[in-house]
Amino acid sequence: MYYNASLLSKLMEIKEKKGDLAAVEYIRRLSPIASQHLNFGGRYEFNKLRKLINIEKILKMMDKIDILPKKRKLNLVFEKNK
Repeated sequence: MYYNASLLSKLMEIKEKKGDLAAVEYIRRLSPIASQHLNFGGRYEFNKLRKLINIEKILKMMDKIDILPKKRKLNLVFEKNK
């Protein structure tokens, strides 16, 4: 959970610096409690060779992704044109 919260916080900082307020608001509503990637009933294998995770590289990739759902984008466009 810490890993997810850390990534979301850092991604939100990136979006704030870029002025992408819609993405910031969307990220604020996301929960760091995600379990799709967890293997609750299977076998775990841990590699003895530990590699550091490059958080900056992951954040750069995440920043390229259009994170707003299509429905939210349509609402933002509609609200802008009022």
